[in-house]
Amino acid sequence: MNSQASERRRIRKLRRELSPRQRKALSRKMCTRLRKLPEFNHSRSIAAYIPFGGEIDPSLLIKNPALSSKRFFHPIIDRMGHRMFFVPAKERVRKNRFGIHEPLFSNGSQHFARKLDLVLMPLVAFDKNGHRIGAGGGYYDHCFQHRTGFHHKPVLVGIGYDFQELPSITPNPWDVKLDAVVTPTRTLFF
Repeated sequence: MNSQASERRRIRKLRRELSPRQRKALSRKMCTRLRKLPEFNHSRSIAAYIPFGGEIDPSLLIKNPALSSKRFFHPIIDRMGHRMFFVPAKERVRKNRFGIHEPLFSNGSQHFARKLDLVLMPLVAFDKNGHRIGAGGGYYDHCFQHRTGFHHKPVLVGIGYDFQELPSITPNPWDVKLDAVVTPTRTLFF
C-alpha cells in the first residue's frame, strides 16, 4: 500500500471523528483568518467547495451578507467525469456520481478556471512547501494546469485543519502547487 493512500485514510478518519460542533467552531476560525488575507479581500470571483466527509467548511463566507459584493462559485464535474468547471453558488444541490454535493445549474452558467480570482481548495493533506494531497481524482490539478510560467491566476489557497499538515509530500509531476494554506490557527504562504 502506498504512503499517500494510507495518509488519506488516516486523515479522513480524523476529519470524520470531529463532532459537528467542533467542525463548525474550527470552520468559523478558519473563515475569520481567511477574511484577513489581502488575496481574499481583493478577489471578486471566488470558488469554494461544498464540504464532504468532514472537510472544513467555507460556506460561512458564502452566506455572509457583508461579502455580498463578491461572486462565489462551486466546482462541478462534467457529466462525463473528465473536467471540472464552476457555477454560481446556490442553495439547491444534488449529489454527483461520487456522492459529493454540487449545485443545480443551467447550461451557460459555467465559469471557467481562468476567470476566477481565488480558489479555496479542499485537501486531505498539505506540507510546508505548498504541496497537497487531494481526494485522488486529479480534478483540481487538471483544472489549474494552465498556472505555469506567467499565468498565475487564480490564486490557489488550500483550506483545512491543522492536523492535516504532513512533514513532507512528494508531488507527482502533474500536481499543482498551492499559493497558501489557511487553517484555524495559521496561514502559510509559499
